Amino acid sequence: MKVLFNIYKWFIYIILILIIGSSLWNIIDRASGYNFSCFGLRSCVISSDSMSYVSESNKESLEGIDNRLYKNDLIFNMEVNSIDDLKVNDVVTYVTDNNQLVTHRVYEIVIKDDKGYVVTKGDANNTVDGLIPFENIKGKYVAKIPGIGIITLYINSYYGLFGISFVLFFIFLGLYIAEDKKDDEENNNNKDNVIDKKQNKYYLSFKNIFNDEFNKYINDNTEDVNNA
Repeated sequence: MKVLFNIYKWFIYIILILIIGSSLWNIIDRASGYNFSCFGLRSCVISSDSMSYVSESNKESLEGIDNRLYKNDLIFNMEVNSIDDLKVNDVVTYVTDNNQLVTHRVYEIVIKDDKGYVVTKGDANNTVDGLIPFENIKGKYVAKIPGIGIITLYINSYYGLFGISFVLFFIFLGLYIAEDKKDDEENNNNKDNVIDKKQNKYYLSFKNIFNDEFNKYINDNTEDVNNA
């Protein structure tokens, strides 16, 4: 039981560390203009349906490409070092002028005045996003976890942080009470052991005295019988 309790306690600690770490990561990344990544990897959540299906105008150009992204998918992007690392139909995430992340597919790559740009477009959209400077590209899509992004969004919201803090407070309170109760039980057991030892000591002392007196009585009676 003690082993299971310790496993449960460490499980809660690990969950807490992951939640805090994820929240801090996203807060720092957002505050830096999305220039903070973990070993070149950045995560974000798909918040619209612009990549969930292919519109009629895009069916011919996207034939055979089936990497759809759905609302609330948690996706992972790897940083790219130059415009040469991108090609048409790659899915990229870029930051807009109002510090919002957008994940769309590369429609065209443009070199203008010795600078690299990409033209992006959502698979479900009929119009392109315009010229996106390469420095605004924050990564190329590499993997996703379907649907779990809604949890990430909730955790990183004020309501989520408050709710999780509230739940964790009561979990830690419960763990503290359980730990305190366990210590009390151990202390009580130790007291009982001390009492048992004392009782055994008194019992053995009484037994020894009784045996000595009984043996003395037997010996005395035996001598009287022999003398008679």
